[in-house]
Amino acid sequence: MRVTLATGASGFLGRPLVRALLDAGREVVALCRDPAALTDLGHSSPRIATGDHRDPAPYSSWLADGVSVFHLASVRHHPRVRAREMEEVNV
Repeated sequence: MRVTLATGASGFLGRPLVRALLDAGREVVALCRDPAALTDLGHSSPRIATGDHRDPAPYSSWLADGVSVFHLASVRHHPRVRAREMEEVNV
């Protein structure tokens, strides 16, 4: 089975992507800060890796040849968000 890692899995774009991947029969590793946001996805659930993608400890064991990665984690422009943080998260 093909494994997919999705960052930002509980977000606006991540949640529908994770649901679609699960519906297609893919094994999904969902990296998110709020795993409770993924509890109602239906018949199958993703494996949850809780954390911030800038710290690879929760998900590094899933990175291998053949694993697809969808990087959907992001920080929006906001007066309290530093430019450096936006670059670290979004890039």
